[in-house]
Parts: sequence; structure tokens; C-alpha cells
Amino acid sequence: IWGWGLENYSLSFNKYIKADYFTNYYYASSMQFDKAHNKFFEILTETGLLGLTAYLSIFAVAIILLFKKRNKARKLGKDNQLPAQTSELKIINSSTTNLNWLLISLLLAYFVQNLFTFDTPVSYLLFFLSLGFISFKTKADDKNENEIYKSRLAGWQFIGLFLLIITIPWLSYIGVLKPYFASRQSIIARAALMDPKTENLSLSYYQRAVGYRTFVSREATYQVCRELIQKASQPDFKFNDYFKKYTELCVKNIEPRTDKKIFHFEEVLLIGKLYSLLSRWDSSYLDKAETVLRPATLAAPLRSQIYSDLGLILLQKQNYPEALLNFNKALELKGNESYNYWQIALVYLGQKNFKSALEFSEKAKTAGYNYNNLSDLATIGFIYSQLTNWEQALVYYQNASTLDPKNIEILGSIALVHKKKGDKAAALSVANQILEIAPGAKEEIEKFLRSLE
Repeated sequence: IWGWGLENYSLSFNKYIKADYFTNYYYASSMQFDKAHNKFFEILTETGLLGLTAYLSIFAVAIILLFKKRNKARKLGKDNQLPAQTSELKIINSSTTNLNWLLISLLLAYFVQNLFTFDTPVSYLLFFLSLGFISFKTKADDKNENEIYKSRLAGWQFIGLFLLIITIPWLSYIGVLKPYFASRQSIIARAALMDPKTENLSLSYYQRAVGYRTFVSREATYQVCRELIQKASQPDFKFNDYFKKYTELCVKNIEPRTDKKIFHFEEVLLIGKLYSLLSRWDSSYLDKAETVLRPATLAAPLRSQIYSDLGLILLQKQNYPEALLNFNKALELKGNESYNYWQIALVYLGQKNFKSALEFSEKAKTAGYNYNNLSDLATIGFIYSQLTNWEQALVYYQNASTLDPKNIEILGSIALVHKKKGDKAAALSVANQILEIAPGAKEEIEKFLRSLE
């Protein structure tokens, strides 16, 4: 009856959305609607039956007034007809009728449009201009009333014109130019961020974008911070002081909104991922991320991405039982299988359950997960080595080494696998290779070589 409240359509969407509605994982996990693409359904959701009835009454009252105007004009023509006025009255009545049907057609067109979309500033303005014109045409038919109305209006015309001259340039700057400048700076920031040659310029452009403080600042923050998270997910990403400052600015611009009682799905996901990035510097950010994401599972209990992100935070905190529950919940809600299977493998790895870790890493691979970075390849190699499957361990370690031939940790693992296989010559060769790369590791290498004797 009462609805969820104005501008709260996203609350009901996130509470009841099901992954079954979408065939693509991307849409099932991250799709977010803050509008219903049906104005009437949106009003019903936000304001309930009472609000929808009030909204529909606007159309009903406007159409009734137009029909009353038409009937009144016809009656007036019949009562006051004189032979000399008959043709003139017919023309007047005909033009009134045509205008009424034109206005009714505008209302009906707007009504039909709203069955498939939502209001924009342009359509909203045209709608209320139409209602204002209908009110003007149906308000006063009496000649004396018109004269009084015109005399009252005359004094305000000059004031209105003066205010219009002053406010139009200001509104143009606030509503058009500032959003344009902010959007342009955010686009440049995103482009610069994804190019290693210009990434150090991106932060200054983003600061300019949010500095305009316009209605597009929120969307600019979403777009730029999503690009930052995307960049951070790349295998070769190095989280230095520059990106720490960048991430902190994103948090600063998103955090105040997540502190409010209103739940915004996209903001919660973003702030959770940003906290996860900052936890590389300060582990207390993991607690902040958990604090934000746990309530989100109640506000959006059918969104798999919430459980995946919360599971990752719990995994980083080494809370393995709860992390496992969240990843399984994400799978139950048809979340990304390859990603969640891989995270479950990491949970079992943390618990030193290497057989289960291998089982779920294989499931992840079957589901489409690509071991295309050094960390993942080294992890699989380690799992195989713990299961004494030296051949497979060597394959994955060698694949990891091709990505970073001078990584002495990977080379050390390869040398150890060769030793376990009994291939002392290969182990010796790799040990000497490490010594060439890192002369400071001479003492450890000599100790390893003595173990080969």
C-alpha cells in the first residue's frame, strides 16, 4: 500500500532479484537497476497503491477538464447563436475541439511512453508544460475573469523576464557546462589510467572531475574507481604509493554514501573492493570491508556477487569456514563458477587440505578459469608438490617461470622439485642460475648444493 519510498526502487530490486532472470553471469552478478523502465511500476513500487492512484489521477483530471471545456464551448455556442455569428462560432468550436484532442494525444503519448521507460528531465518538463497549458485553457472562460487574470499577470511579467535573464546563464553553467567539464575530465582520467605511459596523470584528472561537484560526480567516481579496480586485477599490477593515494580518494568520495542507511548495491561492491586493495597497506581495512559487506547479504540476499566479495575478504582474514560458506552460497545463486571454484580451492589450500584444493582448482579450470598469471601457476605448482606429483608441479612452476624468468622464488621451487625427482644435474643448473641473478643468496645456494651431495 505504501511502497518502499521515493528513489528506493533499487532496494526492492536487490532484495528480490534472482540470478535465474539472466542467462549471462555478468548480468546476474552485477546488473543494477535504480529505475524500473516502466514509470507506473516504479511509482507502484516506491509509493504503493496510494501513490499510483494519485499519479493516474493527474491524467484523469486533465482529460476530464478538457472534455468539460469542449462541452462548455458547444453549449455556449448553441445558447448564443445568431445568424451572423454561426460560421464564426463553428470555427472557434472546431479549433477548440482540435486543440483538446491534440492535448489529449500528448497525454496519451506520454502515458504509453512511460510503459517502457522512465522520466528524464526533458520528458518531465514537457509533461508539466502540457499540464500547465491545459490548466490555462480550462481555468477561465468568463471575460471578466480573463481581464482580472491578465491585469494581475502584467505586473509579474517584467519580474519574471528579469529573473529569467539572470537565471538562464547560471542554470546553463550549473546544468550543462559543469557536468560536461566533469564528464570530460573523468573520461580522460579513465583513458590515462589504463595506459602505463600516462597512468601517473590520471589522478589529477579525476581530482578535477570530482572538484566540479555536479550531479555527474557520483557517476564519474563509479566509472574511474571501477577502472582502478580493473587495473588492480591485472597480473602485472604494482600497488605503489601513487595507487594507494588514488584508492584513498575513491574511498573518500564513496564512503560518505555507504555510511547512510540507504543501501546502494554498486557502492557497497565498490567500497568493499577498494578496502580490499588498501588492506595491502593496512589489514584493518579488511574489518571495514566485512562491516560493509555483511549487512549487504541481508539487503540483497539473492545477489551472488555480495557473497563472492565477502568470501574473499574472509579468506584474506583466514576465516576459512565462513569464507567457504559464502563461496558456496555464491555458486548456489549461479555466481561465476570459475571464480568461486578457484576461491574455494584457495580456502582448502589455507586449511592444508591439498586434495580438495586440487579438486576445486580442476573444477575452476573446467569452468573456464585461466591460470594466466604467475601467482596462480605457482599456487597450482605448490599444490601438486604437496601431493608429491612432481611432474605436474614442475610443469606449472616452469610455466610460471616463463612469465618472470628472474623470479628466484619460482626458480627455487623448480630446483627443489628437480631435487625431489632425483635429477641433481637439473637442480644444480637452476641453483647456479639463481646465483647469477641474486649473488646475495650465495649462502643459501651453497647450503642447497651441499644437500644434493
